[in-house]
Amino acid sequence: MPRSDAQQVQALFCLARCARLMQDAWHEPRRFSRKGPIDLVSTMDLRLQEELAAGLGPIAPGAAMLGEEGADPRAQPPAGPCWIVDPVDGTTNFVHSLPM
Repeated sequence: MPRSDAQQVQALFCLARCARLMQDAWHEPRRFSRKGPIDLVSTMDLRLQEELAAGLGPIAPGAAMLGEEGADPRAQPPAGPCWIVDPVDGTTNFVHSLPM
């Protein structure tokens, strides 16, 4: 969705900040809850989704943000530009400290 080089750089900085947050927290205890019988959501998922919304939102004002955490699976996709994010791809591995 970024249209200019500056927007692409801004998006990459946002992703780098999120990666750093995850690296810095790697050795901390994991806090999580269940959103289904085998589906987990960690506090890191929620924190990164907030970071992504804050960092990517200004790049494309008015674009929707569809995040895995808290999304209604029955909802229709938004019309128009939309960021689709999965903050921690592999939450189960992350929660159990299994590197991917």
